[in-house]
Amino acid sequence: MGGGLLKFVLRVIPSLIFVLCVLAAFATHEFSLKSTLLSASPEEILAAMLPSLNTSMNGEFIEIVDSGTEGDKRFITLSARSPFPANLTVKSGSLYAEGVKFELVEPVEIPAGGSAILRFEAPLASSAQQTFEPEVSKITLKMDVKGVEIEFNSFATQLSTAATAAEGKSRKG
Repeated sequence: MGGGLLKFVLRVIPSLIFVLCVLAAFATHEFSLKSTLLSASPEEILAAMLPSLNTSMNGEFIEIVDSGTEGDKRFITLSARSPFPANLTVKSGSLYAEGVKFELVEPVEIPAGGSAILRFEAPLASSAQQTFEPEVSKITLKMDVKGVEIEFNSFATQLSTAATAAEGKSRKG
């Protein structure tokens, strides 16, 4: 009697594993038959998100936090918010302000939906001002989201600064 039950259980285990795998696939796609069977690639999902990234450029995605000089370098510090529901790594970047090219100092990881500080530096020219209000004319960021490489280019005439954003919020409130 015990041998028959064991044979039955051993025959049922592969079917049970198969059913659990199918249920797991449906669960990861919110039990939608269409999205489970016709799941989009990560590239397609990110391409659908990029228009919102471009429209959120004005003060929500990137804003200037600080700028100035330190030693023989000029710097611009930006706060960047991730519009993606996944961690985002800014691998490299550059921006132009006052005709000077600033480079990202080091790669930065931005948590999903969170924000992080990006620091850009450029050599200090002898004729450069010690303090300045940067007007960014172009910014380029090379990013990685779950193994997908993205290049973001913006030809903004002016990024909002943290002070401008706080002033705008206080006017609304």
